[in-house]
Amino acid sequence: MNTKKVTVGIWCIISLLFLVITIMHPRINFGLILFFSLIQCISIAFSRKVFEKKTLWKKTFLGVADIFILWIFCSPFNVLYPYHATYEYKNDIQNLKSESPQVYSHFPDTIPDSASKVKWICLSGLLQGSGYEALFFYADDSYLEEIYETYASNSTLYTYAVEERTWISKDAKKLTYFPEEDEISDDDKKNVSVFILTENSNLNHSHISGFYINQTDGYICFFAE
Repeated sequence: MNTKKVTVGIWCIISLLFLVITIMHPRINFGLILFFSLIQCISIAFSRKVFEKKTLWKKTFLGVADIFILWIFCSPFNVLYPYHATYEYKNDIQNLKSESPQVYSHFPDTIPDSASKVKWICLSGLLQGSGYEALFFYADDSYLEEIYETYASNSTLYTYAVEERTWISKDAKKLTYFPEEDEISDDDKKNVSVFILTENSNLNHSHISGFYINQTDGYICFFAE
């Protein structure tokens, strides 16, 4: 048995596995593992050095151990690219709703078939920073009206006040922040209505959830922090 060919074959399989995983679940840590696996495969395949059988197996074992280290310690880098694939949404939101039903109850169970330009963001918390989830897509008027009629009466409405440069409710309460606020252009802000469903003011464990609608351009964003 040619141990070198077997070792290269193992790393090819590992590389192919993480290529599929990275495509199905685009994450930075998976991409780093894919890159590491490819380097291992190429370096062994094209090395002119004669490896002993024991050395190759040891190198493979240590390489697999390094994969687990990369998996764990590189996961925080996923905050640099928090976008999940849209086909991950159904399972993601199901898990989130089971953990915190009140916070995520307004999120749709599935992305509507008519939705376009969909973005599904799952930003993990890092150190003292809070994570959040946001689902953004364009929808037809009937869908936006359905969401409005379902949740408007149970939420606090905020509209943009140009002079104060923030969103304000009818009782003059200011909404200083909500997830993906920075994605709204200055021209669009006056057309955006923000509906807050849950909110607490605990400085250490603050939470806010709701959605905003731009009826003019026809898009909606569900969010929870």
